[in-house]
Amino acid sequence: MGRAKNERYRKETEAKNALSRRKFLLKSGAGVGLLGVLGFAGWKARDTFRSVSFEEAYNKPELRERWLQESTNTKPYVTKIIATPQHLADLKKRLDGYTPEKGMSASTVMRDQSKVTRGAISDIFVYDDTFNPDFKNIVKGWGRVVENIINNHELVHADHWYSGIPGYPNEWFFDKDGKIDNNMKRALLLQVSEVVAHRSEYDGLTTMKKKDDFIDAYQHSLVKIAKPIFVLAYALAKGNKDLQDKIKREAWF
Repeated sequence: MGRAKNERYRKETEAKNALSRRKFLLKSGAGVGLLGVLGFAGWKARDTFRSVSFEEAYNKPELRERWLQESTNTKPYVTKIIATPQHLADLKKRLDGYTPEKGMSASTVMRDQSKVTRGAISDIFVYDDTFNPDFKNIVKGWGRVVENIINNHELVHADHWYSGIPGYPNEWFFDKDGKIDNNMKRALLLQVSEVVAHRSEYDGLTTMKKKDDFIDAYQHSLVKIAKPIFVLAYALAKGNKDLQDKIKREAWF
């Protein structure tokens, strides 16, 4: 097996070790040949002339809120939050027992679902597993992946909840009165949003410069992660050939 094939096989094998986009817990960070945890002994008092890096926030919980606000994009209809136990308790009460699944890094939650696509305000919660100690050997690459998730996946959902999915007419999901008339249409809207957000996340990784082995492996893993989402969205769109065709065009695999 030649060098190029060996390299391809190595990266594909690494990608298969990913449990999911939100459960990307590698058995060994050293297995992807990445840099270890960066030292920040030289970092002193708050430097107002630069943003806090993910590596700093990973090692210092008191910097996480500042990292989230300064190092990721924002929208006027989005609030970004480092989730606390109180936030989790409020979400559970508000969303009929909702609890983020183990390994989830972030999620986007509408404040008022009745306003979906018509000015709904969203909160993006970043959960503890974003800073999982198991990532200490891949912290630099993982940080770039997380920031891409927030900028090019979660904020995409927030855009959809605020003003609709660009290129996907609301009449594909709503009745003539502007309401989602059944649970199937609601599921379709949510699933198509996932399709578009996963494609946006993938494109963000594709255009990312100076990627390391971990980021390459993670990007490869998105095919396995996204494919069931695309298949379900396509099935839910049965009877709407135009929508099914658009879903197929979003697929990069």
